[in-house]
Amino acid sequence: MLSFNSCRFAHVLGLFIILLIPFSVSAQVSGGTVSGKVTDSSGALIPGAAVGIRNIATGVATNLTANEDAIYRAANLLPGEYEITASAPNFTSFLQKGVTLTVGADLTVDLKLTPGAVTAAIMVSDDAPTVDTTTPTISAVVNERTIVELPLNGRDWTSLATLQPGISSIRTQYQSGGTASRGNRG
Repeated sequence: MLSFNSCRFAHVLGLFIILLIPFSVSAQVSGGTVSGKVTDSSGALIPGAAVGIRNIATGVATNLTANEDAIYRAANLLPGEYEITASAPNFTSFLQKGVTLTVGADLTVDLKLTPGAVTAAIMVSDDAPTVDTTTPTISAVVNERTIVELPLNGRDWTSLATLQPGISSIRTQYQSGGTASRGNRG
């Protein structure tokens, strides 16, 4: 038969062991990620290619080198418009303009270099695709113009979320004696 102290010791030991188990916690992000592959015109990988990602508004540049699988990845970039450059020996340099990054976005921008003289350059001025093919997440940004121009019923800022796809309003708090949805929101 176990005494009270040994039972208490077993409970404390069990709690201590549970607290030592690492928990996975997802943090909120304040930026987005740009990644992709660097290939040549035939689709062959170009490992070691130099990739530069520059924020147009701030001028801050992030310089990377593609790994042995010709993949580059820049995480936690500030939201904004970017241009991406790529270069490698014996290939023309590549410039992709109009890459718009939003909070939490995970964009895939593949870069295609063509064999040629070092002095030649290719500039792609077409907008980068805005479809996120890496995750099934639906997201959008409510910009300041939308906020200013839309009439908000009772200045309820949470109703702005219903402007996005996949969002529906759920009212769960009621005042006593009525059906108004103006309960306390913490």
